[in-house]
Amino acid sequence: MCVTVTKMFTSDDASCQESRTNFKVGDRVYICVELKNECWVPVYEEVYYFIDGEQVGKSTVFMFPFQPARVVAYFDVPEGVSGLHTVGVTTREDQEEGIPPKETQIYIQEPIPPPPAGKATLYIMTEPTGARVYVNDQLVGQSPVTVTVDPGVYDIRAELKGYELASCRGSTKINDACRVSVEARQEPYEVTLVLKKKEAPPWRNAAIAGAVGVMVGAGLALAKRRLG
Repeated sequence: MCVTVTKMFTSDDASCQESRTNFKVGDRVYICVELKNECWVPVYEEVYYFIDGEQVGKSTVFMFPFQPARVVAYFDVPEGVSGLHTVGVTTREDQEEGIPPKETQIYIQEPIPPPPAGKATLYIMTEPTGARVYVNDQLVGQSPVTVTVDPGVYDIRAELKGYELASCRGSTKINDACRVSVEARQEPYEVTLVLKKKEAPPWRNAAIAGAVGVMVGAGLALAKRRLG
């Protein structure tokens, strides 16, 4: 087997500078694929694209030996497909070997109705989705979530086990929150909180290992006394 998919993600940018998993009807979704040829000869490889397990397209890429390559495909989000969907990518070789596609999930938001007069709408997304969202320390639901608010300044936080805030889109990062100033208007304010996995401090793992050793020793000693 020569060509493998090393990475894939979706984006709203054809240059694939950063990933995005939240979209709405009418958006263009770019599928960004990175591959590597691990053989000594150049090859042409077919790349297949899937949405919810159904093949929706393919492309062909020429690859030099031991060199990476990037392929970018796209589709436009039609009406009537709101909700969670799975986007997958595989190569012809992987498909012949029975290797499952690399996959990611995207969320398609339904069209957002305009707010009442004098109000504004916050459309709050997180990557990944499913985080608990707080607006000015008040829980408003799980992401993605839509909130109608008065004009003003709002701090938005997201809680997802094992994650912390990395950056904000459509707002300004202030410590562990995204701050946005809103005025009354018909179009929603789109705010995305990009989360990253927390890194456990090395000393914490060392402390846990030591504690486990002590507990195991005590348990074995107690068992011996009982058996005796």
